[in-house]
Amino acid sequence: MAKKVIGIDLGTANSCVCVIQDGKPYVIADQEGRKTTPSIFAIDATGNHLVGYTAQDQQDRNRTNTIFAVKRLIGLKYDTPEVTEAREKLPYSIIPAENGDAWVEIDGVPTSPEAVSAHVLVHLKEIAEAHLGEKVHRCVITVPAHFNDAQRQATKDAGKIAGMDVLRIINEPTAAALAFGLDIVDTSDRAVAGKSAKAAQSDMIVCVFDLGGGTFDVSILALRDGVFDVLSTHGDTFLGGEDFDLAIMDWIHDQFKQQGGPDLTRDKGAMQRMKLAARKAKHDLSDENEVVISISNLAPAIPEFQTSLNRKLLEKIVRPMMDRLEGPCLAALEDAGLRPQDVDDTILVGGMTKMPAVRKFCKTIFGKEALDTVDPDEAVALGASVQAGLLEGLVKGVSLKDVTSLSLSLEVAGGMCHTLIPRNTKVPCKISEIFTTSAPNQSQISVHIVQGESKFSPDNKSLGRFELTGLPPAPRGEPDIEISFEVDGDGMVNVEAKDLKTGEEQRIEIVASSGLSESEIDQLLRENRMNEAQKDRMSGGGGYDRNQDLADDDLSKAKHDLKSMVFITQFKLDTEGGYFRGSARSTLEECLKTSREVLRSAKDPQKVKNSLMALQTVAAIFEQHLEAA
Repeated sequence: MAKKVIGIDLGTANSCVCVIQDGKPYVIADQEGRKTTPSIFAIDATGNHLVGYTAQDQQDRNRTNTIFAVKRLIGLKYDTPEVTEAREKLPYSIIPAENGDAWVEIDGVPTSPEAVSAHVLVHLKEIAEAHLGEKVHRCVITVPAHFNDAQRQATKDAGKIAGMDVLRIINEPTAAALAFGLDIVDTSDRAVAGKSAKAAQSDMIVCVFDLGGGTFDVSILALRDGVFDVLSTHGDTFLGGEDFDLAIMDWIHDQFKQQGGPDLTRDKGAMQRMKLAARKAKHDLSDENEVVISISNLAPAIPEFQTSLNRKLLEKIVRPMMDRLEGPCLAALEDAGLRPQDVDDTILVGGMTKMPAVRKFCKTIFGKEALDTVDPDEAVALGASVQAGLLEGLVKGVSLKDVTSLSLSLEVAGGMCHTLIPRNTKVPCKISEIFTTSAPNQSQISVHIVQGESKFSPDNKSLGRFELTGLPPAPRGEPDIEISFEVDGDGMVNVEAKDLKTGEEQRIEIVASSGLSESEIDQLLRENRMNEAQKDRMSGGGGYDRNQDLADDDLSKAKHDLKSMVFITQFKLDTEGGYFRGSARSTLEECLKTSREVLRSAKDPQKVKNSLMALQTVAAIFEQHLEAA
């Protein structure tokens, strides 16, 4: 009997896991009956790893070691505007990795967003396994439609670290449409009058409006004979409930100062408490017209701060975010060649769509009430399980045709972009073009691939560069090199090259400019499997071996200490070691290289400890140099 494939909505604020049972998607609840899990990971004062609600419960007293909204960092560089904004607003430390990616620091250890996400995925995997009574090794994970290649690959890496084979990465709005699709495939009573000719060709036109905790996507789909055909997608990867919370938090802070309180902008703990109060007020105002906000001990001068907020004022506070919703909606309609009145149904997805102002906005844009047959918090995960069911052969009668959300281009002369695969191209797809040499006897050509909508290459996301080498000597312009660019069903990019004269063909692997290396992924996977084995021993699965447990803990702690020392030393060397040269620098760099090799391969705790002592000795010389400089 084939093992189950689960569907996972890995959200910014909350996550959800589903499975196909008896031919229908089913939301799997945890032992307390909760159907969603906070996407939060923490390490407490005693070193325990906490995920979900247990991490959320201690968030207020352990702010710097509680990581949330990490989806806003995954696959991004540290120096991007999005990460700069996140650094200013999030209470935990965001740091640059060695390759320039945005990482977080937790319990003093540099940690990738993929590793944090993997902890959440492992938790969801365990919830599913408890329900199914069997191990789960395969899944479908959703991502925002506007995630680029690096963000999609990073999400897939997180699944691998969690010990799962990610069969498909699927866009969140598309997944939601699949969830609703099982209910709306009967379109016999559809009204056609007043629709455009293009809309009349389909049984139904559906708009998926997905406003979650951190991202906003809108997709237009045509449904015909059970086939969901994505016509267009648009969105904003940095607009979601988190931004609404921050706007309300700023208003609360202003009210606090008006009552005589000090400016608490630099007090991240106080600001986090105001943010939690803002989120609660936002949720409560979905059902009530007015709420009282009360926060104790924000400052000695005001032991009890209190203010009130009504729905009308809330809508005024969040107006800047609401104004950002209209553009993507209209752009998606325009790209699909449709008008608002062509849309038969609107599907609301994401917790933020429970807000009355958001629902009113959708009704204003599309002229009708949205469907509400599926909980917005669960729709994406349900759709992911439908996709899993399609892959397993458990779901019949529906199929999916998705599109690329971002254009794929080559950088050409002058830093301009030559677009090969435009946005909203059907996937999977493959497009080829012929290239040649610009100099006689040229033995290689360089290609830079970017993703985005700007005409200027530096404004887009660099997917990577590659060199096609080994070209035979020939006059300028004579070789015909066919470069094929392919976007697979996950929305990820592959490249092939073929010399048309010789017939030689080569598959080129893009060397990404960001993301975890294979060795880093394998190391994290090994650590995760070690943790799973420990849990199995504790639960009686194979017998609890205390000596093995102690050895595992010793190795983990030793690697934790060495990894932290490597990162801190390398960071100081890069930022402050400009004048640290000669043999001393070479010795330190060699020691760092050796330490990384030990981290990748060592199974003996003592070998790791010896490497740490060696690095500490060499790093001490560097520290003395810095003090004397």
